Amino acid sequence: MLDTGSCLWVDGVGVLFSSSTIPEGRLELPPRGSMIFRLSSPQDRKQASLETKEALKLAPNHDRLAFLVKLPDLLGIRCPPPIPEEHAPLTWDEVRLMTKAGVEFGAHTKSHPILSRLGSLDEVREELSGSKRRIEHETGLPVRHFCYPNGHLRDYTPDTVRIVRECSFLTWSDIYLSTASINCRAGVYSHAMRRFPNATAGTGLLTMTHPFAAKWASA
Repeated sequence: MLDTGSCLWVDGVGVLFSSSTIPEGRLELPPRGSMIFRLSSPQDRKQASLETKEALKLAPNHDRLAFLVKLPDLLGIRCPPPIPEEHAPLTWDEVRLMTKAGVEFGAHTKSHPILSRLGSLDEVREELSGSKRRIEHETGLPVRHFCYPNGHLRDYTPDTVRIVRECSFLTWSDIYLSTASINCRAGVYSHAMRRFPNATAGTGLLTMTHPFAAKWASA
Protein backbone atom coordinates (compact mmCIF):
# COMPACT_ATOMS: atom_id res chain seq x y z
CA MET A 1 0.00 0.00 0.00
CA LEU A 2 2.83 2.39 0.81
CA ASP A 3 4.51 1.79 -2.55
CA THR A 4 1.35 2.56 -4.53
CA GLY A 5 -0.21 5.20 -2.28
CA SER A 6 -3.47 3.24 -2.30
CA CYS A 7 -5.65 2.38 0.67
CA LEU A 8 -6.59 -1.08 1.91
CA TRP A 9 -9.12 -2.75 -0.37
CA VAL A 10 -11.73 -2.89 2.39
CA ASP A 11 -11.45 0.86 2.86
CA GLY A 12 -11.56 1.35 -0.90
CA VAL A 13 -14.87 -0.50 -1.09
CA GLY A 14 -16.29 1.86 1.53
CA VAL A 15 -15.06 4.91 -0.36
CA LEU A 16 -16.66 3.69 -3.59
CA PHE A 17 -20.04 3.01 -1.99
CA SER A 18 -20.06 6.37 -0.18
CA SER A 19 -19.30 8.09 -3.51
CA SER A 20 -22.05 6.35 -5.48
CA THR A 21 -25.05 8.43 -6.57
CA ILE A 22 -27.25 5.66 -8.01
CA PRO A 23 -30.37 4.81 -5.95
CA GLU A 24 -30.04 1.05 -6.29
CA GLY A 25 -27.43 -1.45 -7.38
CA ARG A 26 -27.42 -5.10 -8.44
CA LEU A 27 -24.15 -6.84 -7.67
CA GLU A 28 -22.99 -10.36 -8.50
CA LEU A 29 -21.15 -10.99 -5.26
CA PRO A 30 -18.83 -13.97 -5.01
CA PRO A 31 -19.67 -16.34 -3.44
CA ARG A 32 -23.21 -15.14 -2.58
CA GLY A 33 -24.53 -14.50 -6.09
CA SER A 34 -26.82 -11.70 -7.25
CA MET A 35 -27.85 -9.15 -4.63
CA ILE A 36 -29.80 -5.90 -4.91
CA PHE A 37 -28.79 -3.04 -2.62
CA ARG A 38 -30.61 0.19 -1.87
CA LEU A 39 -28.16 3.07 -2.13
CA SER A 40 -30.42 6.08 -1.72
CA SER A 41 -29.13 7.22 1.70
CA PRO A 42 -25.78 7.33 3.51
CA GLN A 43 -26.98 4.58 5.84
CA ASP A 44 -28.07 2.42 2.87
CA ARG A 45 -24.67 2.85 1.25
CA LYS A 46 -22.86 2.06 4.49
CA GLN A 47 -24.86 -1.13 5.01
CA ALA A 48 -24.34 -2.22 1.40
CA SER A 49 -20.62 -1.59 1.77
CA LEU A 50 -20.42 -3.70 4.93
CA GLU A 51 -22.31 -6.62 3.36
CA THR A 52 -20.16 -6.46 0.23
CA LYS A 53 -16.90 -6.47 2.20
CA GLU A 54 -17.99 -9.39 4.35
CA ALA A 55 -19.00 -11.40 1.28
CA LEU A 56 -15.69 -10.67 -0.46
CA LYS A 57 -13.73 -11.86 2.57
CA LEU A 58 -15.22 -15.32 1.95
CA ALA A 59 -14.51 -15.37 -1.79
CA PRO A 60 -11.47 -16.94 -3.46
CA ASN A 61 -8.86 -14.24 -3.85
CA HIS A 62 -8.94 -14.22 -7.66
CA ASP A 63 -12.73 -13.75 -7.59
CA ARG A 64 -12.39 -10.88 -5.10
CA LEU A 65 -9.80 -9.12 -7.27
CA ALA A 66 -11.91 -9.52 -10.42
CA PHE A 67 -14.98 -8.12 -8.64
CA LEU A 68 -13.09 -5.09 -7.30
CA VAL A 69 -12.03 -4.16 -10.84
CA LYS A 70 -15.69 -4.03 -11.90
CA LEU A 71 -17.09 -2.37 -8.77
CA PRO A 72 -16.70 1.30 -9.83
CA ASP A 73 -18.73 0.72 -13.01
CA LEU A 74 -21.36 -1.26 -11.10
CA LEU A 75 -21.79 1.70 -8.74
CA GLY A 76 -21.95 4.24 -11.56
CA ILE A 77 -18.58 5.79 -10.75
CA ARG A 78 -16.62 7.04 -13.76
CA CYS A 79 -13.73 8.84 -12.03
CA PRO A 80 -12.05 7.23 -8.99
CA PRO A 81 -12.75 9.31 -5.86
CA PRO A 82 -9.77 10.61 -3.88
CA ILE A 83 -8.62 8.62 -0.87
CA PRO A 84 -9.84 10.28 2.35
CA GLU A 85 -7.09 11.26 4.76
CA GLU A 86 -8.19 8.70 7.34
CA HIS A 87 -7.52 5.90 4.82
CA ALA A 88 -4.33 7.26 3.24
CA PRO A 89 -1.20 5.20 3.93
CA LEU A 90 1.90 6.56 5.56
CA THR A 91 4.88 7.35 3.37
CA TRP A 92 8.15 5.49 3.80
CA ASP A 93 9.72 8.74 5.04
CA GLU A 94 7.07 8.89 7.77
CA VAL A 95 7.69 5.25 8.66
CA ARG A 96 11.42 5.87 9.02
CA LEU A 97 10.80 8.93 11.21
CA MET A 98 8.52 6.91 13.46
CA THR A 99 11.02 4.06 13.80
CA LYS A 100 13.65 6.58 14.91
CA ALA A 101 11.19 7.71 17.59
CA GLY A 102 10.83 4.14 18.89
CA VAL A 103 7.81 2.85 16.96
CA GLU A 104 8.21 -0.77 15.82
CA PHE A 105 6.49 -1.87 12.62
CA GLY A 106 5.32 -5.41 11.99
CA ALA A 107 4.24 -7.09 8.76
CA HIS A 108 0.62 -7.32 7.60
CA THR A 109 1.08 -8.85 4.08
CA LYS A 110 1.76 -7.04 0.81
CA SER A 111 -1.82 -6.56 -0.42
CA HIS A 112 -4.07 -7.47 2.55
CA PRO A 113 -5.66 -10.63 1.13
CA ILE A 114 -7.53 -13.13 3.26
CA LEU A 115 -4.74 -15.68 3.45
CA SER A 116 -6.98 -18.75 3.58
CA ARG A 117 -8.56 -17.61 0.26
CA LEU A 118 -5.31 -17.48 -1.69
CA GLY A 119 -4.82 -20.05 -4.44
CA SER A 120 -1.55 -21.56 -3.29
CA LEU A 121 0.88 -21.70 -0.40
CA ASP A 122 3.46 -19.98 -2.61
CA GLU A 123 1.13 -16.95 -2.74
CA VAL A 124 0.79 -17.03 1.05
CA ARG A 125 4.57 -17.22 1.43
CA GLU A 126 5.16 -14.25 -0.88
CA GLU A 127 2.54 -12.12 0.88
CA LEU A 128 4.26 -12.74 4.22
CA SER A 129 7.92 -12.79 3.30
CA GLY A 130 7.54 -10.01 0.72
CA SER A 131 5.96 -7.70 3.28
CA LYS A 132 8.69 -8.49 5.79
CA ARG A 133 11.50 -7.90 3.29
CA ARG A 134 10.05 -4.60 2.08
CA ILE A 135 9.77 -3.09 5.55
CA GLU A 136 13.22 -4.30 6.52
CA HIS A 137 14.67 -2.79 3.34
CA GLU A 138 13.10 0.61 3.99
CA THR A 139 13.79 0.82 7.72
CA GLY A 140 17.02 -1.16 8.05
CA LEU A 141 15.47 -2.92 11.05
CA PRO A 142 14.31 -6.52 11.57
CA VAL A 143 10.56 -7.16 11.30
CA ARG A 144 9.75 -9.56 14.12
CA HIS A 145 5.95 -9.54 14.35
CA PHE A 146 3.08 -10.41 12.01
CA CYS A 147 -0.63 -9.58 12.13
CA TYR A 148 -3.17 -11.55 10.08
CA PRO A 149 -5.42 -9.54 7.72
CA ASN A 150 -8.93 -9.49 9.18
CA GLY A 151 -7.73 -11.88 11.89
CA HIS A 152 -10.62 -14.33 12.26
CA LEU A 153 -9.82 -18.00 12.79
CA ARG A 154 -11.31 -18.79 9.38
CA ASP A 155 -8.81 -16.41 7.74
CA TYR A 156 -5.75 -18.62 8.16
CA THR A 157 -4.87 -22.31 8.34
CA PRO A 158 -2.27 -24.52 10.04
CA ASP A 159 -0.24 -24.22 6.82
CA THR A 160 -0.37 -20.44 7.17
CA VAL A 161 0.94 -20.69 10.73
CA ARG A 162 3.77 -22.91 9.50
CA ILE A 163 4.76 -20.35 6.87
CA VAL A 164 4.69 -17.59 9.49
CA ARG A 165 7.28 -19.60 11.41
CA GLU A 166 9.31 -20.25 8.27
CA CYS A 167 9.48 -16.49 7.72
CA SER A 168 11.16 -16.14 11.15
CA PHE A 169 8.48 -14.02 12.79
CA LEU A 170 8.77 -14.13 16.57
CA THR A 171 5.05 -13.55 17.13
CA TRP A 172 1.80 -13.38 15.23
CA SER A 173 -1.68 -12.19 16.20
CA ASP A 174 -5.35 -12.47 15.32
CA ILE A 175 -8.32 -10.74 16.94
CA TYR A 176 -9.95 -13.60 18.83
CA LEU A 177 -7.01 -15.41 20.33
CA SER A 178 -7.51 -16.15 24.01
CA THR A 179 -5.18 -17.43 26.69
CA ALA A 180 -7.24 -20.62 26.84
CA SER A 181 -6.85 -21.33 23.12
CA ILE A 182 -3.09 -20.77 23.37
CA ASN A 183 -2.83 -23.25 26.26
CA CYS A 184 -5.04 -25.84 24.58
CA ARG A 185 -3.24 -25.71 21.24
CA ALA A 186 0.29 -24.82 22.27
CA GLY A 187 1.77 -26.68 19.33
CA VAL A 188 0.03 -24.32 16.89
CA TYR A 189 -0.13 -21.13 18.95
CA SER A 190 3.25 -21.15 20.68
CA HIS A 191 4.18 -17.84 19.03
CA ALA A 192 0.77 -16.23 19.42
CA MET A 193 0.14 -12.75 20.77
CA ARG A 194 -3.28 -11.29 21.56
CA ARG A 195 -4.53 -8.53 19.25
CA PHE A 196 -6.77 -5.86 20.74
CA PRO A 197 -9.27 -3.60 18.97
CA ASN A 198 -8.09 -0.12 18.12
CA ALA A 199 -9.53 2.27 20.69
CA THR A 200 -9.54 5.04 18.08
CA ALA A 201 -11.64 3.08 15.56
CA GLY A 202 -14.10 5.44 13.95
CA THR A 203 -11.96 8.49 14.65
CA GLY A 204 -9.37 7.68 12.00
CA LEU A 205 -6.13 6.28 13.39
CA LEU A 206 -4.15 7.36 10.33
CA THR A 207 -5.63 10.84 10.61
CA MET A 208 -3.70 11.08 13.87
CA THR A 209 -0.65 9.13 12.70
CA HIS A 210 0.31 11.52 9.90
CA PRO A 211 0.51 14.54 12.27
CA PHE A 212 2.56 12.47 14.73
CA ALA A 213 5.06 11.71 11.95
CA ALA A 214 5.16 15.40 11.06
CA LYS A 215 5.77 16.30 14.69
CA TRP A 216 8.68 13.86 14.93
CA ALA A 217 10.10 15.31 11.70
CA SER A 218 10.24 18.78 13.26
CA ALA A 219 11.60 17.61 16.62
